[in-house]
Amino acid sequence: MAASEKNKVPDRNPARVATPRNLHATAIGCVAVLCLISSCSSAPVAADGSARLAAERVVLPGDFGHVLDVRVGDVLAVRPPMTASEWQVMYDDSYLEFQGTREQLRSPDTSGWKFNVLRAGETPLTVTPVMRGGPNPPRFTVTFHVE
Repeated sequence: MAASEKNKVPDRNPARVATPRNLHATAIGCVAVLCLISSCSSAPVAADGSARLAAERVVLPGDFGHVLDVRVGDVLAVRPPMTASEWQVMYDDSYLEFQGTREQLRSPDTSGWKFNVLRAGETPLTVTPVMRGGPNPPRFTVTFHVE
């Protein structure tokens, strides 16, 4: 082997050489990919880091008179506890948000009323059928313990 060949430095592929410019570009690319992956997640994440989707909780006639555990973000589907064409509905709108019109609140269909749960605490929901010319109508109350 000739002396000139012993001292010859092998050709380096510029794509494989770690330069500050290449490292900077690689870091930016990695951050972009991580941001893209994290933005693709559609499930809400709770403060403790666990994923939790909103749930629909059906409130049946047998649930009135009891305390039900629900969570902020849940949807409550409250079924009428008896047959009546007109109702009075009492609830705290700082805890529950009705999904519908005033007419639907007063005269729901057979699926009843839907509410969004807004904040933690404890709140009652009372429904009373409107009955004219008779004894006092029954009052149906369910209490929600909201986490």
